[in-house]
Amino acid sequence: MLEDLTALRQAEAARRDTEGRLRTVVETMAEGLVVQDRKGKVVECNTAAGAVFHRSPEQLRDSSLLPAGWTCLGEDGAALPYDEQPVPIALRTGRPMRNFVLGLRSDAADSCVSESGVRWFLVNAMPLSDGAISAGVVTTFSDVTAYRRAQDILQLSEDKYRGLIESLPLMVVQFDREMCIEYFNPAVRTISGFELDEVADPAAWTSRILSEDLPRLQEMIHNALSGRAGRTEYRFRAKDGSVKSAFAMGQPRWHEGAVIGVTTLLVDMIRERQLEQDLQRAQRLELIGRLSSGIAHDFNNLLTVVISLADLAHGNLPSGHPVHDDLNRITEAGEQAASLAGQLLAFSKQQRTTTRRSDVNRAARRTLDLLRGVLPSAVRLEVSLADGELFVPLDETQLQQVLMNLCLNARDAMPDGGRLGVRTEAVSVAEEAGAAPWVRLSVADEGCGMSDEIKMQIFDPFYSTKERGTGLGLAVVRQIVEGCGGRVETHTELGRGSRFDVWLPVGSPAFD
Repeated sequence: MLEDLTALRQAEAARRDTEGRLRTVVETMAEGLVVQDRKGKVVECNTAAGAVFHRSPEQLRDSSLLPAGWTCLGEDGAALPYDEQPVPIALRTGRPMRNFVLGLRSDAADSCVSESGVRWFLVNAMPLSDGAISAGVVTTFSDVTAYRRAQDILQLSEDKYRGLIESLPLMVVQFDREMCIEYFNPAVRTISGFELDEVADPAAWTSRILSEDLPRLQEMIHNALSGRAGRTEYRFRAKDGSVKSAFAMGQPRWHEGAVIGVTTLLVDMIRERQLEQDLQRAQRLELIGRLSSGIAHDFNNLLTVVISLADLAHGNLPSGHPVHDDLNRITEAGEQAASLAGQLLAFSKQQRTTTRRSDVNRAARRTLDLLRGVLPSAVRLEVSLADGELFVPLDETQLQQVLMNLCLNARDAMPDGGRLGVRTEAVSVAEEAGAAPWVRLSVADEGCGMSDEIKMQIFDPFYSTKERGTGLGLAVVRQIVEGCGGRVETHTELGRGSRFDVWLPVGSPAFD
């Protein structure tokens, strides 16, 4: 019996020793640990758990875990109802709740440990069972506030750079190591017409690359997968069948010292070349403008002398003298030359003009009265003018010059005759986006039309498809129209005629 008592005492000592070691482990844990009964009251907890609520373990015992003034939040930051919290779920279902993220917020100022006043925890709740009956729950929770904050910062950074990439006009494409497309930005979708799932597979996207260019692109990607950046130019076929040209720059994507894919930046070369052509054209027009301005000024001075001398000669000759006819021809030629010089000055924007707001319909009627005398009988003039008055910020002489040039061009485009249509109309903002209402003046013909190449050059000064043309008519038309804030649109097809739409902003019938 003495031996049994000794063994019992030794077992009790061992139990107390084990219990002490376990309590020490629990008390020194960085994670909070709480034991609750089946009603949710705290039976036991460690110091780390009490510190979360600024209480000692003794103050938490025999109370609910969440004191008054505290709010439990879901992972999305919204208030989390009690029945959806991990402890009640574990007690109700008897199933463990693992890796449950929730936040705790208190109205007390000293409880805020983050900028939002919320502490975030990773919670694990394990039910305790007494046979088939739930006896309580053991809950551990780790503070992941710093990790959550780092995640938020990372997400903000990712959103910022994603927004930057998706707003770029340049195309961005990312490949993985198997050369599958993982991502491309909206610019690729806009230019190519494809969705990502249509071209993600290597067989799909390589089939869109022109065969003679594919080896260069594949070589650039393989080099990037080997850690070497590269660049190349290639052509691909868009979804609508059109051929696009792109300049590609490939950069390896690194992670922990290894290449995990390739990022390519693509420049739409068709757009770049168009911009380059526009710049060269603008520079050429500027040079022509300067040259024509200087020539026109000197030419005007010479013409002034010629016309003045012709007028003096008229006065010095007796009436009926045969030289009068020659002098009249000299004066007429001089005035025509002066008109040409005026067009040069207008084109170069060196001539100062006084602008009067004029009625388009009135100018059209006067111009058409003059035009009927020079149109061949085979050309059928059809006129449709809007009701009332259509005032625009142009002098009537300028309006007549615009309409006359367009109509004469239409006449010349129909050597065998045809319909020449002139139309004016008021267009509301709902029909044509822009500032205030517009007036549209249209001149259409049934002539030979124009190719795309010619269409791109018709407004260039001194460009003409006619043997004796000056090449200034349409250049002056555009200069006059754009000078008042309008624009000229050209609709043409080779062999099917042309239509010029002149858009002019509406103005009042008053002098500027």
